[in-house]
Amino acid sequence: MQANVWVARGDSVNTDQPQESQPLTVREAAPGDLAAGWPRLELTSDHSGVTDEATLRSLARAELARQNRPEVIPELTVLLDGRITPALLGARIRLRIHDLWHHEGLDAAYRIVGIAVTPPQRTKAETAVLYLEGIRPWPLP
Repeated sequence: MQANVWVARGDSVNTDQPQESQPLTVREAAPGDLAAGWPRLELTSDHSGVTDEATLRSLARAELARQNRPEVIPELTVLLDGRITPALLGARIRLRIHDLWHHEGLDAAYRIVGIAVTPPQRTKAETAVLYLEGIRPWPLP
């Protein structure tokens, strides 16, 4: 998920029991995103035990930095036919995609960094989702 505004909530700093209590809350925004016309994409995090505003602001900035331009990990769903096994973890594959909408297609090299298998069901065959890393044009150097 991507965010350009992060809201971090800590514990309440109210020590008076009869008074209504609200959590300490800080907002951090990515500089320039909103001014440049990007839509507001807000995410939140809760940090129990944090009552210091500077600490909470630091946590919010760290979360925002991590989520502002996250790395997209492509995934590919394939039918299992006996050739896809956990032994492929770490292997490099060549992925070629050609379709009617993207005439230039894709011809790139990826490394398989994860596999999630979905067992067969009544109307669906067994499939695997391959999680990929690193895109490079084919051929490999």
